[in-house]
Amino acid sequence: MMENYQNMSVGDLEARKAALSSGRKFKKTIVEPEIEEPQNEKEPLTSFVAEEQANIDIFENEIVLDAVYSKAHKRVIAIQPQIDDFASVLPVEVLDDAKEKIKRKKYYIDTHNTPETTKQRKLSTITEALFTDGVSRYMWLGEGMESYVISVYDDYFNNIDGVVRFTREKEEFEGFAVDLHCGLSEERLQNKFNHLVEDIINGKIGQLEYLLDDNEEPFQTISLPKFVIAIPAREAKELFALWHKNDTDALKAHPIKILILEQIIAQANALRYVATRAGHHDIEKLYDRILSYINITAVNNRQDLTKALYGLIQNPIATRISTMITKAEYVQTKKAAYYVTVRY
Repeated sequence: MMENYQNMSVGDLEARKAALSSGRKFKKTIVEPEIEEPQNEKEPLTSFVAEEQANIDIFENEIVLDAVYSKAHKRVIAIQPQIDDFASVLPVEVLDDAKEKIKRKKYYIDTHNTPETTKQRKLSTITEALFTDGVSRYMWLGEGMESYVISVYDDYFNNIDGVVRFTREKEEFEGFAVDLHCGLSEERLQNKFNHLVEDIINGKIGQLEYLLDDNEEPFQTISLPKFVIAIPAREAKELFALWHKNDTDALKAHPIKILILEQIIAQANALRYVATRAGHHDIEKLYDRILSYINITAVNNRQDLTKALYGLIQNPIATRISTMITKAEYVQTKKAAYYVTVRY
């Protein structure tokens, strides 16, 4: 054990020095104080939920990450469609094949597991649960929107993490799918958007094969436009803390909703342009519908964002997000135009 020199008297220090030089064992004459916990030990969960520990980093603290993940996992599992839910509409052979594909995919993930991929999967589950609540409970996209948790199958094989439905449309399923990411790099985000552009050029949009409605009745296969939604790491940390504490008011007011809205609008405008140039007017109309719903909510939220940007109200988060929005609109729209120009 290392000596605590701060608790030694001058006499003890001199005695220890003499003992070391003569080879004798030194014994202190004062009582050893209790040893404090090392500073780099993991913070307990109780510290995380306390207000004074609001800045703890969920990305680095495994205890906190596991606690929030546990809540998110339970939230997702409770409402996630299972393959057997579709026994009334799909043949047994189709269901068995889907189960086998999921089994093989899970095996591959487990056998290629690393600490980093494990953490990323936990963050993905938290992000999915947060987005579901954000749309349905905190009205991030405005009224008349409902978010659905998707099946493991659609997550693995259709690259979809969530679905938003326009609830005002009762006759048919209208909405869009999302590919959610937490702390995604700009390069990877751009690559994923490029894939969306290529799909539109080829006349393809997102496809869901296993989705349940509000009454847990199965839908047939649904095709929906898809967007890539990225929540920056800094904002994600704030949101995860608020969500874990069930701070509904703060989550309803958080400016992340504006960033999500603007990502959808920027991508919808760009992909609509791609669909028009490629001659896929049926897809073009789908983006028109999405924009007609989303723009109403966005206009109301932009007022506060503009005030923050010009210093009329103090909101540093909104100011950060306004900068991200400007960059996202430019990059995604220009990239979409470039792809179409080259192709056609």
